[in-house]
Amino acid sequence: MKLPAQILKTEDRAIVAIVFERVNRLGMKLDTLQLLSAWTWNEDFDLLENFKNLKEELEEFGFSEVGEDCDLILRCTAAILKKETTPESLLELSGQQIREAFPKVRNGIFGAIDFMRKQLKVTALKNLPYPGLLIPLSAFFAEPDGKEVSYDTRVYNQLKKWFWRSCFTNRYSI
Repeated sequence: MKLPAQILKTEDRAIVAIVFERVNRLGMKLDTLQLLSAWTWNEDFDLLENFKNLKEELEEFGFSEVGEDCDLILRCTAAILKKETTPESLLELSGQQIREAFPKVRNGIFGAIDFMRKQLKVTALKNLPYPGLLIPLSAFFAEPDGKEVSYDTRVYNQLKKWFWRSCFTNRYSI
């Protein structure tokens, strides 16, 4: 059986979106994750595969639910890369920018989880009153590979105060 194929090499998000919308025979609207997966993909990087690997890595820490919630990961990614929390803001970035920044995103999520586990004694995502608390913490702990966030006692106390205040005031209840 022969399948027609056409190779499209472009970083232009509009062209990628048009092609995927046309190929989409069922007429289903593509979501942000599907579009990002399309234009970040190359032979060395598959966004969906990276999300799957992240989920598997988080399982041993009791936070596999983070990896299952693509919207939460996209919101963390947007906070880290765009200083916004809407996944749609990521559509403004090129595929290369997202590919290059994924280790920083991963480090931010792992840094936030490590802080919650060790400093706040939160052992699973289900123990958080609001999963959205992970978003600003991920942005705070996001650093490129080889770097760590260092903070003193004053910053540590501010982080704890922010966390508990956010929990009790329903700040991230949306």
